[in-house]
Amino acid sequence: MWYGMRLQTLREHSGLTRDDSSLRSGISPSTLAKIEAGLTIPSIEMMIRLANSFKVRLPSFCWKSASL
Repeated sequence: MWYGMRLQTLREHSGLTRDDSSLRSGISPSTLAKIEAGLTIPSIEMMIRLANSFKVRLPSFCWKSASL
């Protein structure tokens, strides 16, 4: 899923590891790995937490066409 690609792009663009992202978002590294691999679709609560952890607006995280 593109959510996973978006998450991975934001994480790598920020220079963060999954562990770093986990500490910022409160979402386990294994769940982040599953989202990035397209095995899990994040809930809206997770999307909000992830967007906040990267200091981006929710639309920037949720929509494919939103720019970084």
